[in-house]
Amino acid sequence: AQSRHLYVGGIPFEYSRNDIEAHFRRYGDITNIKILPTKPGRTGQAAFIDMETIAQAAAALEHGTMMGNRHLRVDFNQTAPGQGRREAEPSRDLYVCDIPLPTREEDLHQRFSQYGRVDTIRIVPRDSFVIAFVAMASVKEAESCIRHLNDTPLFQGDKPMKVSFSLTKPAAAKRPPFDDRHTSAPPAQRPRHIDPSVHH
Repeated sequence: AQSRHLYVGGIPFEYSRNDIEAHFRRYGDITNIKILPTKPGRTGQAAFIDMETIAQAAAALEHGTMMGNRHLRVDFNQTAPGQGRREAEPSRDLYVCDIPLPTREEDLHQRFSQYGRVDTIRIVPRDSFVIAFVAMASVKEAESCIRHLNDTPLFQGDKPMKVSFSLTKPAAAKRPPFDDRHTSAPPAQRPRHIDPSVHH
């Protein structure tokens, strides 16, 4: 029987928890991830992943079976692992998806810095879109970004991006080469690529 709970096996060892989350977020919202302890002799990692809905889990099962050049084993898991549903707790770490191509770190920084100081940005390109992990300086500033930027387009005419707290702490990234000057130009006034040194 179908379920919103998935078992995923054969995940390449070089993929981190963040990478696994990013891969399956393509098919919907994730409410819980549990990476299973690796047993000796195994050729890959395994995880329990809870999607928001059965339809999202079914989409992940149908379309999410390739990670890099590796085939994954994706099956419905009838019993919710662990304590069941878990929402991402408020933190300064944000997960951003449905970002259009091409998008640079500078573009995201200019938008997110309207609501606080951006510490790091990590962009993960996909085939037809971009996802990003954005670390703000504080939880309050991250909450402000979600309140103002979730379900809004990065650029006029684009699909609205999704901004939420990250279920996992993003891997360490170099501090982007930005200063902390805030900008206030709305998306409608912003071209695809912007020189961060130009003030509006």
